[in-house]
Amino acid sequence: MHRSLKFLINIFVNNSIATINTDPSIIQSAKEKYELDKIPHQFDDDHLLVYELKEYIEDIDTTYDDPLKQANECLVKHWVLSDRLDSKKVEVFKILVKKCFYQKRWDEIGTGREYYDKYLPFVTEGNHFFFSYTNRNANETNEDFKDCMEKKREGFKNNLASYIYHKLCKHNLTGFWDENNIDFGQNIEKVLSENLANVFCFVQLIEQNIFSHPGDDRKNWCYEEYLEFKRNYFIPDFPEEDFDDTLLFIIQDDRALNIANPIPYQEWITETTDKKYLELTYYKDGYCRKIRNDIDRLAFRILEIREKILDHLLNGI
Repeated sequence: MHRSLKFLINIFVNNSIATINTDPSIIQSAKEKYELDKIPHQFDDDHLLVYELKEYIEDIDTTYDDPLKQANECLVKHWVLSDRLDSKKVEVFKILVKKCFYQKRWDEIGTGREYYDKYLPFVTEGNHFFFSYTNRNANETNEDFKDCMEKKREGFKNNLASYIYHKLCKHNLTGFWDENNIDFGQNIEKVLSENLANVFCFVQLIEQNIFSHPGDDRKNWCYEEYLEFKRNYFIPDFPEEDFDDTLLFIIQDDRALNIANPIPYQEWITETTDKKYLELTYYKDGYCRKIRNDIDRLAFRILEIREKILDHLLNGI
């Protein structure tokens, strides 16, 4: 963070906007002391940013006495800033909330802090979706869909899964993708659990081999991801029928659910069948355009679900 921004945050935390407007020397004298006039454009931009956010803080303060409602309004603002992908404003607003409310106003009554701490990661850091898929039998999948992939990848990787994930991200969505989010040597279960806890939707690419038991004591990670999402996904008073919308299954083709012995994964297969969001049938005419349209539609659906969840959480106070 630039030193002019740190300076301005400190000034606005310790003075009201009315005081600063009445006495411009508060900023000017300090600006000269720290030679911030040498970076005029940087300072002016930072000044406008902090002024705007402190104005919002003061508006919340004068409108609401209840710490819980204040915390809720701060989270709503975080939601707006996060949607605009303005990381600088998000970070400055976090600092202002912490210094103006969290440390000064919410310390005696725990509800404001507890509520803010609980939902801040969900609002500002939560991925739009968690993408689950398998690389087993990737060669066959890649061959089936080779004419539709914009970018071919080498190795035994599922090109269809990569295509879907990166196509969703082009809509300014953030998602969990194992190649980007799991580093060598990390505890896989811990990483999955942490990421599935702060995500709005679970998107899983269903291929027939995803239901093949790996044998011995090895884990079927797609199954573990599905179970972990269902175990830990909790939104207070969220309707069960709306929770069903958070599971988005993409069926590769009409063979995917045709399993001779479904018993090990019966519940998973049944839910996949009942909640199938779309089916990709590679042999249909014009499929290359269809897959692009289907994934575009999925991106809009993910945003709708996120909007519904945040609206439920933050507008019910």
